[in-house]
Amino acid sequence: MIRTGCNSCHITTGLPQGDGAMLGPDQTDLGNIAGTRREGYTAEAYLREAILDPSAFIVEECPLGQCLQVMPENYGELLTEEELDAIIAYLLSLTTDE
Repeated sequence: MIRTGCNSCHITTGLPQGDGAMLGPDQTDLGNIAGTRREGYTAEAYLREAILDPSAFIVEECPLGQCLQVMPENYGELLTEEELDAIIAYLLSLTTDE
């Protein structure tokens, strides 16, 4: 998450934030909301697509207003399957549940 710069644009629980962390959607409760983003998608399928093909679906609500597609489109080349699976598992664990 740090090596790929996710925390540079997203508020991510437990990670240091970059100066631009308000650009992307807040990931604080992503484990609970990922499965509601796109009809017919599981939370895991949505996250996989969001990482590998970020232009496929643009979330509307970002901290500074409407989200723009600024996420790199080459994570499929930069991440191994194991890294991608680990990132998805981590994102699914991000919930505000006690």
